[in-house]
Formats: sequence, structure tokens, C-alpha cells
Amino acid sequence: MERFSEIMKSRSLAGTLIFDMHRKLLFFNREASVMVPDLLPMLKRGKQVKATKSIFELYDALQEGSKEKGPESKETFKSTVFQNTPGPPYLIRAFFIHHPLEKKPTHIMITIEKIIKAHDFDLEKARREFGLSGREMEVLGCICKGLPNKEISKQLFISEYTAKDHTKKIFKKIGVSSRNQIISSLK
Repeated sequence: MERFSEIMKSRSLAGTLIFDMHRKLLFFNREASVMVPDLLPMLKRGKQVKATKSIFELYDALQEGSKEKGPESKETFKSTVFQNTPGPPYLIRAFFIHHPLEKKPTHIMITIEKIIKAHDFDLEKARREFGLSGREMEVLGCICKGLPNKEISKQLFISEYTAKDHTKKIFKKIGVSSRNQIISSLK
């Protein structure tokens, strides 16, 4: 439990926005209002500012990708990086939200997370401490770069399923349940 508390303290909270399927902003949390301070005025005036332009471009890209690929599409999220000058870069991700009784998405959730400075990881120490194989070390290096399983599979010339399997094994050996916990445990 102590380790979990340390991990949580090292993470920044994500901003969360919920839109209906007609681009209407229905909800945003305090963290989102700090990262995109013009959210409230935007709601009142219907005006877009630089950060919200990136948000709506991502929103539109998610909807367009779904329309192009049809209802059978497995594409459920899109992401981009936004540089707020001055200020830190942000990772913005858009996800469909489905009501359990609906076949089509009913809302789109957008999360905004501050990208923190990359850390140097002692991967050799991790190999010794957790008994990781050579391939697991390659996958761990990709995880530390923030790559999802699909990108790991492309970079290492393995299937996405194999990348996912290696990731699960790394989780088990290190004793964590998420990528963020892996990174926090290697600092």
C-alpha cells in the first residue's frame, strides 16, 4: 500500500472533458479547467481557443475515423500531443463512451495529461532485480518511451498479441498492474 501511495503522488491528475455526439461540452473537471483555462468562457461564448482547437480536431478525427471504417470499427480512441506555449506539453486522448444498452457511442471523453520530463531508467538494474529476459528488456525500453503495444509490435517486429503478452509478464515480474506503475517503480 505504501508503494501505491508513492506512485499516486508522482502522477499528475488528468483533465477530463465529456462531450455529446454534437460537440457540446457537458462536463469538465477542475484539472481540465487548470490546463485549459478558457473552458468556462468557451462554454459561455462558444468560442474556441488554441488548446480547444486541438481538442476539437481530435474529437473530429475520432468521429471521422469511426464513420470511415463503419460500425464494425475497432478504432475506439485517438491521441495527439499539444504544446501550450509557454507551458508544458500535454497528451490529449479522445475515447468513445457507450451506454450499455446502445450500439453506437453516446458521448466522447477527452483526457488531458501533462507530459512530464522523461526520466533516465537503469534498465540493466531492472533486468537484474526482476529477472527479465532480453526480449522483455526490449519491450520494457519501449514502455519507458511511452509506446503502446501496437507501436511496440511494429518497432520490435513482433505481433501486437506478443507485445501484450510480454507486457503482462513484465507486470507480473515487477509486481505492478499498469504502465505508469512500471515507470514509477523504475525511477
